[in-house]
Amino acid sequence: MKLSKINTLKTISFAAFALFLSSCGESSNNYNFDERVEAILAENNDGHTGRFVPGEYAGLLREYKGGIGEGESRVVMIFSDDEITSIAIDTHLTTAENPTPEIDRELEARALEAQGFGFEYLEAYPYTSSNFAQTVAWTMIIAENRMSPVQAFAPANIIASNSHNLEDGIHFNTVPGRNDELTVGLEVEEGIITRAVVIHRDTPGIVDAGVNTIVNTIVNEQTTNVDIFAGATNTSNAIIAALQGIN
Repeated sequence: MKLSKINTLKTISFAAFALFLSSCGESSNNYNFDERVEAILAENNDGHTGRFVPGEYAGLLREYKGGIGEGESRVVMIFSDDEITSIAIDTHLTTAENPTPEIDRELEARALEAQGFGFEYLEAYPYTSSNFAQTVAWTMIIAENRMSPVQAFAPANIIASNSHNLEDGIHFNTVPGRNDELTVGLEVEEGIITRAVVIHRDTPGIVDAGVNTIVNTIVNEQTTNVDIFAGATNTSNAIIAALQGIN
């Protein structure tokens, strides 16, 4: 990936930027799971308006072995209707750059001043800056689209289970949700559900705990048989319906 890419993207639409992100987040098995998720977001984008749905949103990107780093990068951002009011790095991928908390604060400040991903990179931390910028951009897409991708990854060294009969590959299914369409995606490799994602427009803050519980149950227990989560009944039922369609 060319580190100069993001700095040239200030005038590019968010739908186009989703295509850029797809080139940065592919897993080593070339299933292009991230590309499919980003395409769903882009397809549901009515165009970049510069306005956000107010609230707190979290964006997550994953880097795989063989890339510039390994692990998860998660940023939590707060939006008003027309500006970003807070940016906080929650977790970081591991790179040889070993960024300190002071570096994190500097990146947060630069992104907040730039109101997004078009900030000037830290010269001594190019990969950390690039990954942070991608995660900020992903979070902005979520806030604009009012769509929340919630995903979980299988723990290391988990073994395959006979509680599902999914073939290796990526599996997506879209069903009616509480407020709008809801999509469930699963990535399966060597019989293991390595990732589960739910993309929805249901009310943030109300269904978050339920959706997080369900996606983590899928990957931790290696099953597509999940229970309804109290407080998120309609969303839970939609996820269950989507999983039944995948099976």
